[in-house]
Parts: sequence; C-alpha cells; structure tokens
Amino acid sequence: MAMTLLLLWRPAVAQSLCAPAPDFLHRFEVKLGEFVVLRGDTSNGRQIVVTRAEDGRWSIIEITEDVGCLLMEGEASEFDNGI
Repeated sequence: MAMTLLLLWRPAVAQSLCAPAPDFLHRFEVKLGEFVVLRGDTSNGRQIVVTRAEDGRWSIIEITEDVGCLLMEGEASEFDNGI
C-alpha cells in the first residue's frame, strides 16, 4: 500500500528533535495522536518509522541505536490503493 504525502515540513526544526526512541514514539502517540503506520530497515542499520494521525498529520522518524530523531513532519496525508 502506498501513501501519498503532501510535504509541508520545517526541516530546520525537525533535524534537531531527538530523544530515546520508546519515549519519543510514545510522545507522538499521546500528544499528537500519531500512531506508527510503517516501519522499515535501511541498509546502514537504521530504522525508519512513519507515524500518522487521523487528521492526516504525519511524521518520519529515524531510529539509530535506540535514539529517535524527527526527519520530517507534515500536516496533510492520505492513503491510496497503490494507483
């Protein structure tokens, strides 16, 4: 299943936001209503996590050695059927 993202992010803010991964993901769930919708491993041993809220807000988080860092965030997204 593919996800269409309308990229509306603030990279300067996103690059500096890091925390221990379990706490980081929990804060996204509790404070923003974003839940993990996709996890993937990179070739260099990192994990990429995509979270999404029901209102379409989304975040992309990179996890390295149990530390999560926000890479991008946006205000609108939608799931499509791979079309």
